[in-house]
Formats: sequence, C-alpha cells, structure tokens
Amino acid sequence: MVLDADALTAAGEDLSCLAGKGGIVTPHHREFETLSGARHPGELAGLLEAAKTFGQRTGFTVLLKGPTDVITNGVSYRFNKVHNVAMTVGGTGDSLAGLCGGLLAKGVQPFLAARMAAFANGYAGNLAFEEMSYGMMTTDLIEKIPRVLKDFVA
Repeated sequence: MVLDADALTAAGEDLSCLAGKGGIVTPHHREFETLSGARHPGELAGLLEAAKTFGQRTGFTVLLKGPTDVITNGVSYRFNKVHNVAMTVGGTGDSLAGLCGGLLAKGVQPFLAARMAAFANGYAGNLAFEEMSYGMMTTDLIEKIPRVLKDFVA
C-alpha cells in the first residue's frame, strides 16, 4: 500500500494499524513529524536517521519528500535530488504516490518502487519545467511520465 496526505495523519494517530502490512509512505517534513512523532532534525543526516528508525519500526519504506528526498526501508537508503522548485505546485505529490502505487501493483519491491517513482516523477517534472517554467502544472508533469519510463525503464 501507499500512504500519502491525510492517510499519513490517520496512521500517525495509531501506528498499530500498519502492523503486519508493508508498502511506502510519502510524507513531506511536516507530515513525517505527525506520522512518526519525531521532530524535524533539520539536517539531512538527521532526517535519514529519523526515516530509517521509522522504516525499521514499521516495515514501511519511507520516501521523505524535500529539497533532497530521503528514501529508506530502514536498512538501505538513497537520496534523490532530481526535481525542481516548481514541483511544490499542488498535485505533484499525488503523481508521486500514484507512481509508487503503480509500481507496487506491478510487483516491484517497495524500496525499489519508491526510488524509481521519485526519480521518474522528478525527471518528468524537470522536463515539464523546461517547457512551462514556473507556470508548470501537475498535468504537465504527468504528460511527461511515459517518456521518462520509455527512456529509462523500457
């Protein structure tokens, strides 16, 4: 499963609802604080440790969105810097969650799915930004996803 937005808040109220399940959580920093109860450490190393701790505790892969995305399953980790400032427009996180869900539905393991989704979403956002600049909308990003998948996955 993929948890994003309000689902993160709901799960944060009682993490036992995640017991025995697996998947990906895709919070931004504030959502991660609500979900995990951990205060935002500020620096990248602290974010990584907080995300790893959450991943170990729950069995979920964390894709912590930010200037540098932190992706960890509690053991392994990767950073993603492929995106741009225009991607703060509403809906780009929904696109990311959708990519995660689609990859999980195809049988891709959560840690790999989160890494692939973060890269594909960010790269598509960069392509859309090249054309639309700060007028970019999420639909512009979504239209670029097939190209990214064709160029990097197919």
